[in-house]
Amino acid sequence: MSADPAPDDPSHVEMVAEKLAVALKMPLRRIKRETPGEAAGGEDGLNLGRHRVRPGR
Repeated sequence: MSADPAPDDPSHVEMVAEKLAVALKMPLRRIKRETPGEAAGGEDGLNLGRHRVRPGR
């Protein structure tokens, strides 16, 4: 068994709340920098904004 606190433990709830607060403070532009192809895990080509680079061309 792991030494992690139980999810109902108040200190665990507080820790998760702090992590969530930090994650929500991340600037949107940093999140949006990931292209839709990268977000989907696509490997059929590089997605450079509006310009798509296809393999073999």
